[in-house]
Amino acid sequence: KGELAKLEEDFKTKCWAQKQEHDTKLSGAFEGFRNNAEKFKQKVLEERDSNSATLETLTDLEKKAETVFGTDPVAEQVIAVIEVGKILAHESNPILKKRVIGKADVDIAAMIKKLGNSDWVKEGRTFYEANEKVCPFCQQGTTKMFAMSLNEYFDETFVTDNKAIEDLTINYATDTARLQQQLASVTATPCKFLNADKLKTEKDLLNSKITINTQRLASKKKEPSQVVELESVSNVIAEIKALIDAANVQIANHNNMVANLSKEHSNLTAQVWKYLLEEELKADLESYKTNRDTVNKAVNAMTAKIASLTT
Repeated sequence: KGELAKLEEDFKTKCWAQKQEHDTKLSGAFEGFRNNAEKFKQKVLEERDSNSATLETLTDLEKKAETVFGTDPVAEQVIAVIEVGKILAHESNPILKKRVIGKADVDIAAMIKKLGNSDWVKEGRTFYEANEKVCPFCQQGTTKMFAMSLNEYFDETFVTDNKAIEDLTINYATDTARLQQQLASVTATPCKFLNADKLKTEKDLLNSKITINTQRLASKKKEPSQVVELESVSNVIAEIKALIDAANVQIANHNNMVANLSKEHSNLTAQVWKYLLEEELKADLESYKTNRDTVNKAVNAMTAKIASLTT
């Protein structure tokens, strides 16, 4: 009986040691058994016979415990999905690769072609008209035919194409500003599930590409005859969307947990005990059972022997 008592005491000590090791992060699972080593030992033995929970890693258990066993967890706001379809469409606008020049069969077309710069003539035309049809360079008057030739060279198609460049420049500025405002709102609102450092890096890269594209569009607007290619933002946007999507998955799981906190508390409690049974006390439990059975047999045998001698 002395051996049996020592066996029980040793096993109780081992169980209590595991409780103390995890009491800081997993104490919520030990409620009702934290202040009594004997009760804790008995709970271990009960769980051994009845626990059917899934076995989780200690890291996962501690992470879940931060919320489930924490103080009044609250639902998190889902991060708004960013809209980027229009911005990506702007990158393939055909006007970017079109050399916007005037009409070829006008009598001054040959001169402009020789100069090799219709953009220069287009810009000079503004000064020409402001100078009341007097050449801004030689200050000589020009004929009506020359004015007509300029107007014919820069025909309706030229005007339409320039309008397309103007519209693209405005729409790109509007859509990218809206996207940047969305991302600024995301970064300004703390979210523990979002990789903020990574998002900032991608956001900075996106801003730099937008700046470059804005400059290229301004250049295209000034010189419509040049071919322009915008820096694609598809890859950086894909990275940003992936970060937001990953955060929203975790937010959904968190919010589901908050909505079912009582059930989650029970599940996590069972998983913590399962971890103790399978990962930390398994060998001790097996040794305890084997030794206790052996000692109990000896006690029973001796008890029976004594009983037979006294009859």
